[in-house]
Amino acid sequence: TDETSRHHHGAPLLSAELRERARSDSDVVAGVRRSFQRFCDFLGLEVGTREGEDGQVSCVVSKAQHYDERVAVCWYTRFSGNHNWLRISRVLHCLRLVGLDEEAAAFLTCLEGLHAEGVPCEAALKHWRKRAATKVSCEPQGAFFSADCDGLVQSIASK
Repeated sequence: TDETSRHHHGAPLLSAELRERARSDSDVVAGVRRSFQRFCDFLGLEVGTREGEDGQVSCVVSKAQHYDERVAVCWYTRFSGNHNWLRISRVLHCLRLVGLDEEAAAFLTCLEGLHAEGVPCEAALKHWRKRAATKVSCEPQGAFFSADCDGLVQSIASK
């Protein structure tokens, strides 16, 4: 991401220039999308599409058939969180940085649904919402991209 890792000090940073280059390179975006799908699979989730009444195809993240097998590793917590939840925050942030706003919004919608079904992730959810609403600057001067995800997060937060 564009932030120094607290756990991997040698991790590269995604500067404003690199973010812009990544956003405009279809191979990079496709690679991030594949990594996102692999991460979701690890969590017991799947990334798909759904056609709306208006014919628009949109991204959707939902439980995969193997979700129950992943609960103990990915969704169970004894205290206030699970180390995989930190990864979720970084993935949401990364998706926004490379312009995969629809995927970030779909992922957050799924996470909200898991919480509604009883996954005890309320403390993490506020961080996930913040990450999904990340304002992304690809210009050193600070011009920001705003996405529909911002509205989604605001509507969820007002519930």
